[in-house]
This record gives sequence, C-alpha cells and structure tokens, in this order.
Amino acid sequence: MPWPVPPVLVRSAAGLAAALEVHLLCAFVDPASYLTEWEPASALPAASLDPAANEEATYPAAEVRERLEEILGNGQLDWTLRVLNGDAARR
Repeated sequence: MPWPVPPVLVRSAAGLAAALEVHLLCAFVDPASYLTEWEPASALPAASLDPAANEEATYPAAEVRERLEEILGNGQLDWTLRVLNGDAARR
C-alpha cells in the first residue's frame, strides 16, 4: 500500500504558501526511528560516523517525495521535504 499524500491537502498548502509568498515546507515523520538527542546523555548509544545506508528505511520518504513532485511539479513552486524522526503523536 503506498504512503498516502492527499493531493487536496498538498495543493491547499501550496496555494497558501504562494499567496503568502513563503517557502513551502513539507514533512514526513518516520515513526520507525527517533532522535537520540532527546534521550538523556547517559542513555545515548554509540553510533558509527559512517553508518551503512539502509535503503528500506528511506523507502517511505522517497515515495512521499516522488508523490509530492507529481503533485507540485519540479521547479514551479519553492518547496522542500524534511524527513523527521519519531512518533508525531508523542512529541
């Protein structure tokens, strides 16, 4: 099942950003990961400076980006996608 990107929501946000003459910032929250910076210093795990790429982890965000490009087009509007970590309902 593809990740839902409601065209009506995206177009409405794009229209508002255009009317306000501001940059459109889209976000995808990956619930399968979290920011270690939010953990206490004593609980921070060691991490590699050069971790192996995990293509499965980037798949949902890549799919969302492709869908946004289909809806917003390339270069027609100033927009970016940020991938955030964690459960949005818990933060």
